[in-house]
Amino acid sequence: MRDLSIEADASVGFAHALHHLKGTRGGGHKVGLWMRSTLCFRREGGEWRIAHSHTSVPFYPGAEMKAAVDLEPSA
Repeated sequence: MRDLSIEADASVGFAHALHHLKGTRGGGHKVGLWMRSTLCFRREGGEWRIAHSHTSVPFYPGAEMKAAVDLEPSA
């Protein structure tokens, strides 16, 4: 994870970050991609609960709308 940003007050909070997913698929093919996640929290009854979660990858605009899984964040 990198570029984590958190904002919160007494009743709501928001966090977003970039995540690097790496692994090996069946057959030995290695994969690695960056994605962005956003979490929204709400305090209810004195406890923090996840109110919303969203994860996405960038895409190349155009007719295909292909996921841009080959991009990496800048330094």
